[in-house]
Amino acid sequence: MPASFFKSSKEQTMFGFPHVTTHLPTNYIELYGNGTKPADWTGNISAMDQIIVQLKGQLTRLKQISTEQLDQDLDTPFLGCKTVGELAGLTLMYEAYD
Repeated sequence: MPASFFKSSKEQTMFGFPHVTTHLPTNYIELYGNGTKPADWTGNISAMDQIIVQLKGQLTRLKQISTEQLDQDLDTPFLGCKTVGELAGLTLMYEAYD
């Protein structure tokens, strides 16, 4: 699975992409979202060096999430997760498993 998939799924989970954050192109959902594959890609595809820069930027933003933010309750529990931190842990587990 391409690194971009993880980038867009993490961006959705942790930063509300594409509705809240604008750090990634909105077409990443179409390109790298659940159920997509490179054979179906059309249009503007990011170069690997651009993806690497975006991944590094995302890591920086993830590191800036405070403990207080991680302890915040989710508006609606998701897959058994009740806090932002629990959801972050689930996202990391998902990425490590695949």
